[in-house]
Amino acid sequence: MRGSVRRWRNGWQWRVRTPEGRWISKSGYRLQSEADEALNKVLARMGEGRFVEPDRITVQAYIEDVWLPAVKNSVGASQYANYKVILERHIKKHIGDVRLQKLAEPQVIRMYRELEKTGHRYSTDDEPRGLSPKSVRHVHAMLHRALDDAVEWRYVPRNVAESKKTKPPKPKGQTDMVVWTAAELQDFLSGQSGDRLYPLWRFIAMTGVRRGEALGLQWSSVDLQAASVSIIRARTLHGVSTPKTERSRRSIELDPATVAILKNWRKAQLEERMRWGELWTDTGLVFTREDGKGYHPDGITGIFERLQRQHNDRLRKEAEEKKKAGAREEDCQPHLLPRIRLHDLRHTHATLLLASGINPKIVSERLGHASVAFTLTVYAHILPGQQKE
Repeated sequence: MRGSVRRWRNGWQWRVRTPEGRWISKSGYRLQSEADEALNKVLARMGEGRFVEPDRITVQAYIEDVWLPAVKNSVGASQYANYKVILERHIKKHIGDVRLQKLAEPQVIRMYRELEKTGHRYSTDDEPRGLSPKSVRHVHAMLHRALDDAVEWRYVPRNVAESKKTKPPKPKGQTDMVVWTAAELQDFLSGQSGDRLYPLWRFIAMTGVRRGEALGLQWSSVDLQAASVSIIRARTLHGVSTPKTERSRRSIELDPATVAILKNWRKAQLEERMRWGELWTDTGLVFTREDGKGYHPDGITGIFERLQRQHNDRLRKEAEEKKKAGAREEDCQPHLLPRIRLHDLRHTHATLLLASGINPKIVSERLGHASVAFTLTVYAHILPGQQKE
């Protein structure tokens, strides 16, 4: 390896020949001593095999054009899609334009802090919503893996997401879980009784199934006479798959009211099928659009978010009308629903069952958990008395 320092324009420049025989250089040093010091560091890294050539590639370009194509065949379709979502929604916005070799710990830390404050996809200026600690750690896990590969592939000399300071804090229990009380759940369901998708919200709330399990459910897995459903498939962001684990393949008993609602839903669906005629798509799914096609999971999540906003807006409007009519101040305070995720309907179902004294084993079976111990661990902070019992 050879190197030299020379005057260049208004400053100094070092030049060095790489082990592969290419000449590289860097200029802009004010003093010769600064260029000498930089050259010595470059030569030392070359001798240790740690040298990386200067590259102007950005974080976004590296992940999008280099890393994702390289790992596509080594991860599952769902994981790969999650990586793309994290890139589009979070990394691109905060550090996407940063040159990969210029990325530093403070920028990574700042991104995580912003995600904790306003990283949720439905966050607005009027109602900022942050990502859960678990979701922030998913972002960190992806970035850490991508930068690890960047080190191995000689794009960067070190992984800036490796230090303790850049690691987001671990979630403390299930702090991101918010559930409704029985009264709040009843309030929401009553308010949606005229909505076309009311049967879906009711079904999830009364069975505790996951979003994908509800959207992947087919009529062939529903026995209305026996009042039960078999969970054997799930709709993901990328199509249909089997449930998460073997325990997730399960049978769930239905309450009489939900059975009646599903019967009416099936009748309404058959009427829609008649109206659409040949344009109807026969998917066999229970919960479909008017043309028989299934719902995209993210689309259903968006609808659920919108219905919550509309529900609380309606309560605020009713309270304002009472105030204008001269009602007492205490009667004009609307009981707004806490904003929850669609997945929290599942948590609400489990919480209400446990609070009602239902055997945790039964709750665990309905949820498709790996064990009763896992169920009690997940919900111990909400029902502190249950763990003791």
